[in-house]
Amino acid sequence: MRIMQVLRRVLRFLLRKGAIMKQEGKSKRTWVFALLGLCWLACVPVPPAKGRAIADAYTIPEEPSAGEMITIYASGYAPSSGPQVDYTEFSAIGTSLDLDMYFMWGVIPVVSEWSYSEAIGTLPAGDYTLTLQSFAPPYAPYYGGLQDTYITSFTVVPEPATLVLLGLGGVWLFRNRCGG
Repeated sequence: MRIMQVLRRVLRFLLRKGAIMKQEGKSKRTWVFALLGLCWLACVPVPPAKGRAIADAYTIPEEPSAGEMITIYASGYAPSSGPQVDYTEFSAIGTSLDLDMYFMWGVIPVVSEWSYSEAIGTLPAGDYTLTLQSFAPPYAPYYGGLQDTYITSFTVVPEPATLVLLGLGGVWLFRNRCGG
C-alpha cells in the first residue's frame, strides 16, 4: 500500500510541474496505465554491483588430458534483457590463458542470465591459470568498459598413453641395468 501512496504523490508532483498534462475527455484508464508504468519502473531490479558479472567459469572436461579438446564455459548475470557475447579475444602466453568477452545488451534494464562457451583446443600437460574478463558495451546505461574479472586454475594431465610408454621405458631400463 505504501508504494501506491508514493506513486500517487509522484503523479501529483508531475502534474503540478507540467510533466504530465491532464487531457479532457480521457477516462481514468489513462491514469491507471500511467500508474502501472510507474509501478513497473519502481519494480525494475537494480543492476548487479560491479564485480559480479561472471558467476562461474570452468573447463570441460574438468581435468583434461594433453590430447583432449578443451572448452571454456562461463556464466553470469548482466543488467539488461538478452545479454549476448558479441565477440571474444583469446590469448595464451605460457601457462596464462586470457579470455576477454565483449557483450551486447538489450534495452530493458532487468537482470538476466547469460552463458558462453568457447573451444580453445589442446594444451600440453601442466598447471594453467585462466583469466576471464567481461566488458560492457560503451553505450551501457549503468557503466561501460571492464565489468568483471574472474580467475580460476586447472591442470592438464599427461595423456594416459604417454604415461604407459614412460612406464614401459622405465621397466626396460631397470631390466637392462639389473642384467636381465
